[in-house]
Amino acid sequence: VFLKLLKNNLQTAEIQHQKTVGRVQARRLTRSEFERSVQDLIGIYMPLQSHLPEDPITDGFTTVASGQQVSANQLETYMQVVDEALDSAFKQALQPRETWKTTFTWQDLQRHNVPSVNISRGPEGRPQKNDVVSWSARAGEFYGRMEATKVPADGWYKIRLRALAVNPPKGERISASVFGGRHVSSSPVRYLIGAVEASESAEDFEFFAWMNAKDLLRVQTSDNTLQKVTGHKHKENREMLEDLDGKGFPGIAVQSVEIERVYPAFTPEDTQRILFGDLLSQAQKSKSDGKQQSVPKNKTGAKKADSQTTGKPDSSSNGLLELASANPQQDFERLVLSFANRAFRLPVRSDEIQGYVRLAVEKLKTGASFADSLRTTYRAILMSPRFYFLEEAPGPLSSHALATRLSFFLWGMSPDAELRGLADSRKLLEPAVLSAQVDRMLLHGNAKRFIRNFTDQWLKLREIDATNPDEKLYGEFDDLLKNAMLDETQTFFWDLIKRDLSVKQIVDSNYTFVNNRLAKHYGLPPLPASGLQQVSLKPENHRGGLITHASVLKVTANGTTTSPVVRGVWMLERIAGLRVPPPPASVPAIEPDIRGAKTIREQLDKHRSQESCAGCHVKMDPPGFALENYDVIGGWRDNYRAVNEKGTRIQGPKVDASYHFQNGDGFSNLKEYKLILLNRPALLAKNIVQQLLTFSTGAAPSFSDREAIEAIVIAAKQKDYGVRTLINGLIQSPLFLNK
Repeated sequence: VFLKLLKNNLQTAEIQHQKTVGRVQARRLTRSEFERSVQDLIGIYMPLQSHLPEDPITDGFTTVASGQQVSANQLETYMQVVDEALDSAFKQALQPRETWKTTFTWQDLQRHNVPSVNISRGPEGRPQKNDVVSWSARAGEFYGRMEATKVPADGWYKIRLRALAVNPPKGERISASVFGGRHVSSSPVRYLIGAVEASESAEDFEFFAWMNAKDLLRVQTSDNTLQKVTGHKHKENREMLEDLDGKGFPGIAVQSVEIERVYPAFTPEDTQRILFGDLLSQAQKSKSDGKQQSVPKNKTGAKKADSQTTGKPDSSSNGLLELASANPQQDFERLVLSFANRAFRLPVRSDEIQGYVRLAVEKLKTGASFADSLRTTYRAILMSPRFYFLEEAPGPLSSHALATRLSFFLWGMSPDAELRGLADSRKLLEPAVLSAQVDRMLLHGNAKRFIRNFTDQWLKLREIDATNPDEKLYGEFDDLLKNAMLDETQTFFWDLIKRDLSVKQIVDSNYTFVNNRLAKHYGLPPLPASGLQQVSLKPENHRGGLITHASVLKVTANGTTTSPVVRGVWMLERIAGLRVPPPPASVPAIEPDIRGAKTIREQLDKHRSQESCAGCHVKMDPPGFALENYDVIGGWRDNYRAVNEKGTRIQGPKVDASYHFQNGDGFSNLKEYKLILLNRPALLAKNIVQQLLTFSTGAAPSFSDREAIEAIVIAAKQKDYGVRTLINGLIQSPLFLNK
């Protein structure tokens, strides 16, 4: 009776609070959401979020309002990024399109053609085969650097690289990383452009990458499972090269590289239309019809009325388009109203934007150009709280607030034209229309952003670089493998959504997605083609289900040893949706033993003997022990790895992945533990709903949300708890449809 009364009182109090102020607080855009929204608003596609401060994580996610803060320093940083973005947008719209396309032959790429570069860094030419080779070698950080590929300006580039494998292992391809950057000690920061999986026949590999001016390409055979050339100094002589080739050392041969400046999302014409509407096109039509208008300088700040009115390049300004208007006040109002409607994500009245219009007019009176005056107004709008924050009124969401919440959830950006149109007509509030939009958005390429952001936070994949595996114990680990790990998990989860597969696939499945590098890591046969591919799994592969992905197994290890406690907590909180309290402050952590003197089981047995620890460990340890056959980089093991007194790797004790509960039940291995979870699909479904609810609304589930969550899970049972069904159920629920 007491519990029932307490439950009713708690629910009543929370429901009343939600009616008054709403379930969630107003939250600001995360840096990823800010970047994508600004890009769409002003018609550019340049990286911005790397310049913004990291978002804090609360309840596992960066979208949670209660954990966000806004400081003066943060606002200043965002303002600097807005200025940089606007400069780029107006430059793209008003300057002639920058074009650049060059094909580099092997002669351009070979090392000895660039005497200014340290000879150990460039790939070596093979004149008899018309290519250059980056050998699998421990030859320094910048080996494989191609000086000739330096790009002239910041921007997006399409890179086509023709390459083949040299001396690959039988039946395999050779994987290599393609990096961008300066690749010098004074500017060592590099970024991954893509991966090459080459066969003995030459193939074309195509990539798109944002590169900064003077950045260049580096191709590195970074698969650490391949034989390495130790101490190779790349001496300038043909005998050394032939010796490496003849002795069977592996490498990647590049025949040519083609680089072209491209505009993958917004062409300059797109940016003109987004920023200026039809001003330029009207002016161009006016000139072609012979109807040029004379514009007084005191109204537009124009230097030459002819070139500004028509929007044609001014020969005195180096081909620049100088935007102008015959009626600045009217055009400012029209353009600012359109921009504010998109930026604020709801209909804006004309009287609400008069302050912004006055700002532009006053700027124009100082002698600034029409474009500069308009830019000042756009800057003010982008720094407005109405853009920066997602604010909703208590109670049911309006159609525009729903469109905004839905778009930031599934696409991480402001609503597109179709969503805005449905919001304007209020049709989005109809369940059937809303459901159709959910399907449209989840099957669209923009959903990849949701997949990446959600899995990064839900599964902690963003911590993939938090630790570096011990090179003595796990020397085979490399960047190629790490990136393949992430690709597998993100692709697998998106596949669950697209095909509406059951949440049980998270625990066990008979397929996954791998490339050749990851297939080798898993002990799977070489793939017939390059890139990520779906493959079938057998029991002897020891894979199946997201919980056996190397990505999550790496982020739940410390780089040296595995801990059933860490993995157990991750399994409970991220897969089963069960909270685990923090350890008592007086209890020290277990120190890793890389000598193999004691197993983790022996150490935990002693740890659990303390009464203050036993209560939690009985919950945490079982799922952690079930995963104990996987090492710190997600490889299968029957024995632990250890090192002896000389630092040499040796085989350690045998792994024991069993666990026995106090009631006599238990499991002998992961396969048996999976059955325990598979028999509780509703628990798995409830966890997914809770994680999605927190991510999408900006607030973790509260006591009064429990019944609504249970209703979503029950309704999804008839679809075998399909992941897309659960997402749709959440979006159709009061939890999502109300503030």
